[in-house]
Amino acid sequence: MLRVAISPPLALRARRALAFLPWSPALIGAAYLVVFIAKLPKLIEHLYWDSDAAMATVIAQTIGGSGTVILERFGWFTALWFELLTRPLPLHRQLWEVAPYVFSLMSVALLAYASLRLAGRWAAAMTATAAVATSPYVSYDLVSLNFHTTTWVATVVLAVYCLWLTWEPPVRQFAFVTVLVTALAGTTLAGDLLLAFVGLIPFALTGLLLATFPRFRLAGVVVFASACLAPLIAWVTTWGMRSADIEVFSVPTRFSDDKDLWGNFGRLLRGIVQLFNGDYFFDKHLNAGTMLSFACAVLALIAVAAPFVLIRRQRQSATPSVPLLVYSCFWASCVAFTSISFVLSSEGTHGGYYLFTILYALAATVPLLAAGNMLGRMIAGVGVAVVATASLVNLADTGKSLPRPLPPVAAVADRIVEIANQEGAARGYADYWDASSLTWSTHMAVRVSPVAQCALPKPDICGFWFNVNTDWFRPLPNSNTFVLRDSRSEGLRQELPKSWGPPYKSYELGDFITMYLYSYDVASRFNGGPSP
Repeated sequence: MLRVAISPPLALRARRALAFLPWSPALIGAAYLVVFIAKLPKLIEHLYWDSDAAMATVIAQTIGGSGTVILERFGWFTALWFELLTRPLPLHRQLWEVAPYVFSLMSVALLAYASLRLAGRWAAAMTATAAVATSPYVSYDLVSLNFHTTTWVATVVLAVYCLWLTWEPPVRQFAFVTVLVTALAGTTLAGDLLLAFVGLIPFALTGLLLATFPRFRLAGVVVFASACLAPLIAWVTTWGMRSADIEVFSVPTRFSDDKDLWGNFGRLLRGIVQLFNGDYFFDKHLNAGTMLSFACAVLALIAVAAPFVLIRRQRQSATPSVPLLVYSCFWASCVAFTSISFVLSSEGTHGGYYLFTILYALAATVPLLAAGNMLGRMIAGVGVAVVATASLVNLADTGKSLPRPLPPVAAVADRIVEIANQEGAARGYADYWDASSLTWSTHMAVRVSPVAQCALPKPDICGFWFNVNTDWFRPLPNSNTFVLRDSRSEGLRQELPKSWGPPYKSYELGDFITMYLYSYDVASRFNGGPSP
C-alpha cells in the first residue's frame, strides 16, 4: 500500500491555517468597516434628506430664542444636550453628523472588551465583527442622532457596568461610576421610554441576581437601587426640559388589540432577521443573494437562544462563572422584554427602530457560548462570516446601502437657494418631509419650516404640530418668503389659500415642485399650528 508522508513544514502550515480559520470573519469585519467609512459621507447625505433625522440638527442649530421646541413621541434629550454643548465649536456640523457612528463604535468597543475579559481574544473579535458589520437597516439608524440612538448606547453601558461590578472594583471607582451610570439611565429614560424595557428592567433583574450571591450582595442592592432611582431622575429631567420650553408631543402607547398579537409576532420575527440582512429573500426569486439572506435569517433566529443557553449552562455547571451568569442574565432579559413589549404594544403594529438591542445581545453572547472548544468556534465563526459577508455585499450594493431614494426636492435644492437669494427670500415654508431636510442639506442657506393643510377640505395652511421650534412661525415684518408646493407630498400638495393673495412670482421646479414668492411673511396668515 502506497503511503504519502506529509513533511513537517506542510503539516505545520496546515495546522496554522486550521487555527486561523475561526478568526477569518474578523477580516470580513475589518473590510466592512473600511468600506463603510468610505461610504459614510454618502450615507449621511441621504440620511439628512430625511426630515425625521434633519429636524434634530435644525432644532439644535436654531434653539435659544423665546420659542418652544416640540418633539414628537420621545425626547432624545441626551442627544440634544450633546448638540447644544458642541454647537459653539467651529466644526460642529461635521461633528453632529459623524458623532452618532462614533458613539456606536464605542458601544462595540465596550462589548468587545467584555467578551475579551470573559472568553479571550477570539470572542472579542467575533463580538466586534458581529456588532460592526451590520445590515443597511441598522447602519441607517446608527448614523442618526435621534432614532433611539442614545438608547442603544445606554443599554450597552448598563450591561457592561453589571459585568464590571463582578470584577470587584475599588470603592472610589465603584461610587463614581455608579453615579454616572444612574444619571445616564435616568436622563436617557426621560427622553425615551423604550429604555425601560430594553435596558432598565434587565438592569433591575440583574441587580436582583447579583444580590443572591453573598459576595456581590452589596453590588446587587446598588444596581437595583440605581434602577429604582432612574425613573425619579427621568421625572426631574422631564420637568427641567419643560421649564426650558422643550416639550414632547406624546402619542399614547397602548396594549395591542388581540387581533394584532399574531401580526406583531410576525413583525417581531421579521424585525429580528432584518437586523442581520435576513429580510432580502421575502417574495424574491431564488438566487445567490436571496439564499444568502435566507441563511442570515435562519442564523439570526437560532442565535436568539444564545443568552438563554448561556444562563442554563452556568446554572447547571458545578463551578458556575458569576460574571458570565450576570452578563448573560442581562442580555437574556433584554431580548425577552424587548420582544414581549414589542408584541404586546401598539408600537408593534408599525415599523420602527425598536429591536436594535437584540443585535447587541446576540453579538455579546454567541461568541461566549462558542468560545470553549474548537468545534464551537468553527460553527460560530461560519455564522458570523455569513452575516458579515451579507453585510459587506449589501454595503457594496448602492441600491441596498442607500435604501431610501432622495426626495424630489433634493434635485432642485440648488435652484431653490438661487431663487431665494435672488429674491431676498431666505425664509420659506414647505411640507414636513421637505422642510428640515432642505434647510440642513443646503447648510442653512434657506430656512424652511414645515406646514400642512389644516383640515380637508379647507384650503387653510397651518404650522406643523411637532418636531418644530415655534420661533420658526413667528412672522417677520417686511420680508419676502416662499412656499414650496410638492405635488407628491401629503401635507402641501393642494392650491394655496386665495386669502393670501396672488404670489408675485412662481417657478416650476422639476416635475413636482412649485415655488411661490410672496412679498410678506405668509406665517402671518396661518390658521393654526403651534403658537410662536
